Amino acid sequence: SGTTAGHIGLAWAWYLISPNFVDGTLETLWPANSVPHPYGEKDLVKAIILMTDGQFNTMYDKGIPSEDSHSYSGTTSVRTTNDSPLGTSSEQALALCTEIKKSEYKIELFTVGFMINSNSADDVAARDLLTSCSPDAKHRFFPNAASELDDAFNSIGKNLSELRISK
Repeated sequence: SGTTAGHIGLAWAWYLISPNFVDGTLETLWPANSVPHPYGEKDLVKAIILMTDGQFNTMYDKGIPSEDSHSYSGTTSVRTTNDSPLGTSSEQALALCTEIKKSEYKIELFTVGFMINSNSADDVAARDLLTSCSPDAKHRFFPNAASELDDAFNSIGKNLSELRISK
């Protein structure tokens, strides 16, 4: 029902698999055996699945929902009067997708848009975002029912298994 800051979920997915975000400060968040392995390591596949059921409509300024958010939880008393300094949630997500898809990282990025099948402006925007984020048609899914969602994740699993065998 709104208040989706999808760019934050995407960023954290990348943080969890990237060795580049582990430094003296962040190292303590992961136990030693959970620190992400380097990119390109033999027999290692890094993958992110970006799934949403709608639009990315909430962004922040210094940790508080920004004035330009289209949806947010709470009252206006917890909303800043500033716009997000980094752009909309969709703009931030697209910038992250562009970076994640760079060949040097060798990350498999999949997108799943669940039940965003209408021609409403919100659904069209969500489909456009997920289409732009995914590298190609094999990496994006738009299921409209639970069984189709199962099929999408089975396809993603098969794709990842084939990558592991062939690399």
